Amino acid sequence: MITERQIPILAGIQEESKKEFFAKGKVMQYKKHQQVYQEHEKVDCIYFLIEGVAIACKQAYGDERRVILIHRQGELMNEEILDGHKCSSTCECITPATLFAIPVAEFIEIFKRDQLLMENVMKHMSLRIRRLYHMSKNAINSLRGDKKLAARLWKLAQDYGENTSEGREITFPISITLMAEMMGSKRETVSRQIKVLQEEGYLIIRTKRVIVLNMDNLLAYVQKP
Repeated sequence: MITERQIPILAGIQEESKKEFFAKGKVMQYKKHQQVYQEHEKVDCIYFLIEGVAIACKQAYGDERRVILIHRQGELMNEEILDGHKCSSTCECITPATLFAIPVAEFIEIFKRDQLLMENVMKHMSLRIRRLYHMSKNAINSLRGDKKLAARLWKLAQDYGENTSEGREITFPISITLMAEMMGSKRETVSRQIKVLQEEGYLIIRTKRVIVLNMDNLLAYVQKP
């Protein structure tokens, strides 16, 4: 059963709004690699990630794609359709995932009547914009490619990692291809950079599982001249 604690934008809103929200929506299960919606698709539901890991990505040149961000659990995933536009990115689950879906029209009606829900959605959108600005800054900074990759893995380990006896392990599988899509780089380039980080003792990779051996050491590697 989905609870309000799993969807932060419901915090503090009217009880009647919460009841209507859950009554109008439904829980949906997705398999690994299953797409929820596609870029430029017209969809009539908005989605919240409850469990699992899902990415937002955009088509690049040819068959290549670029991962824009990893959705956080509990957050609204496709808020850009609230004004009637099509989806601006593709959402793909990279692990089995549980989502909550509610028709846009129904959500907007609740939204109109509940001032705090409106404020919570605006705060969510502000946070999302700041995340995208931060990622854009990182994409154009002067770091070498291996340091950019190290910085990205450090952030993933911080946000999605668990401490183990060996270090901090990112809790979802990451292939070299997925890393390349996150970095906007060629797969071969990322593979070489990963090998360097492994040989220098910063990472362990086992069957798509990434373990950062020491978070402080990896951060120092990123920051050193």
